[in-house]
Amino acid sequence: MAQPGDGFGTRSVHDARAGTPVNAPARTPIYQSAGWTFADLGQVDAIYERRIAGAIYGSDGNPNLIALEAQIASLEGAPDALVTSAGMAAFAATFMTMLRSGDRVVEAREVYGNTLRLLGDFERFGVSAVRVDATDASAVETALAGGARLLIVETVSNPRLRVADIPSLAQAAHRAGAALLVDNTFATPYHCAPLVLGADLAMESGTKFLGGHHDVVIGTLAGSRELLAPIRTFAVRAGMVPGAFDAWLT
Repeated sequence: MAQPGDGFGTRSVHDARAGTPVNAPARTPIYQSAGWTFADLGQVDAIYERRIAGAIYGSDGNPNLIALEAQIASLEGAPDALVTSAGMAAFAATFMTMLRSGDRVVEAREVYGNTLRLLGDFERFGVSAVRVDATDASAVETALAGGARLLIVETVSNPRLRVADIPSLAQAAHRAGAALLVDNTFATPYHCAPLVLGADLAMESGTKFLGGHHDVVIGTLAGSRELLAPIRTFAVRAGMVPGAFDAWLT
């Protein structure tokens, strides 16, 4: 807050303040702020080290993002969730975090086209991918036998509506030492909770049915805290998280 005697410029920046109400709003407010203030350097350290709850930047600790992530984790039956700037950003952060040169990915032939193309982009980093009919158990087993880091399927394929047997696929992936990543966009957590059925990660393009009003592009990723922690770090570092208003709309 500006002090007595401060000039017009200082007052124009610092005097737009309101006390925090003692009662809670019925609707989560929009925290449309890129920057956050700190009482002192001790508080800075405590927030950066996650010893106390606080926001660091618009993309790191914003209450609207935290609220949406808590909601998604609840709907998915997951320990944790990450909100990203698009469904493909969730995939990109996952691939950048989990895949290394020489890794192999087994993917359903019927997945979103950009998912196939994004994995193609990773070929120049030494990542290979093989496509299979995810409804053919023997074909999946054969593909996984060659070694894999990830198995990627859609709960219900778009547009042919072929339904994946997630419990069986999860067992097959885990026997081969792979993680199962499920694109649950078409089903949504209302119809299917992939993590409850054994999947390791569940991705949603929240643009579709979770948001559903054609006014936001957003993605989500749900899973264990151990799996999500490095993915979250990369997503924040690479600017792959949405703004407060998009999170609030969703």
